[in-house]
Amino acid sequence: MKTILIATCATALAACSSGGTVDVGASSKPLTNQQAMLPNVSAGSKTELLVTVREVDVHVADDAAAEQDKSNDQSADGWITVFTGARVLDLFDVAATERFLGSATVPAGRVTQVRLVLDGNVTLVVDGVAQTLRCPSCSESGLKIVTEGDVTVAPGGHLHLDLEFDLDASLTLDGGALILRPTVKLQQR
Repeated sequence: MKTILIATCATALAACSSGGTVDVGASSKPLTNQQAMLPNVSAGSKTELLVTVREVDVHVADDAAAEQDKSNDQSADGWITVFTGARVLDLFDVAATERFLGSATVPAGRVTQVRLVLDGNVTLVVDGVAQTLRCPSCSESGLKIVTEGDVTVAPGGHLHLDLEFDLDASLTLDGGALILRPTVKLQQR
């Protein structure tokens, strides 16, 4: 019995030492051009921009495969789901700190991409009145964020990523209709 227990512990430790942990959260930069984007909204109005995160995946590759995998986003190898469910975020809540989405154990290596899948229904709420905004490609293939620089999970290490929505770049007017085309910057913390 002791031999089996020792072998099991040794196997678990070997697995832990060859991988690490990735945490993913989300935040947003405040909308600085609110009057231009929301001309019919008075300064004292309570506004919310509600998006629902459905899934967050990270792609981890060893250094030799990392450059090849950056150009091949169709590869299923190396993709690990960090979060799945339905987490509602208010992107206009400038007082909010980063919201934690999920955590996963991943193999050691470079994080080459993060895939963020949002619900296709984005809601703008002004003083309790809701309006649905279009969000092209939010729910179909998701948003693929290619990492820049050295985003690495060390063996036994911990990596924290923040998906920061840039609202000034994300909100556009198309024929008078407000559309969300999320621009997300990956922050390593």
